[in-house]
Amino acid sequence: MRARVADRTENMTTDASVPMRVAHYRKSVGSVLGVALTRTESAGELEAGVCAACGYTEFYAKNPSEIIVDGINVRELVATDPAGG
Repeated sequence: MRARVADRTENMTTDASVPMRVAHYRKSVGSVLGVALTRTESAGELEAGVCAACGYTEFYAKNPSEIIVDGINVRELVATDPAGG
């Protein structure tokens, strides 16, 4: 079975949920009277594959190419050849 992974409810008055995402970024959109204006963006909405019999769960990121590797919030892990080749 596939399922959307909910992070939290949208607000306290509804049952609507917000999808969990892998990364969240703060982006500058300018300034007004010397005060920096920012907005938050996110990427990597999660889906889960769940075994209905035993409950084993695997997470998958939708559209992983949209996740920005910035070295702070997201770091890329690169395997190296232990033989040095």
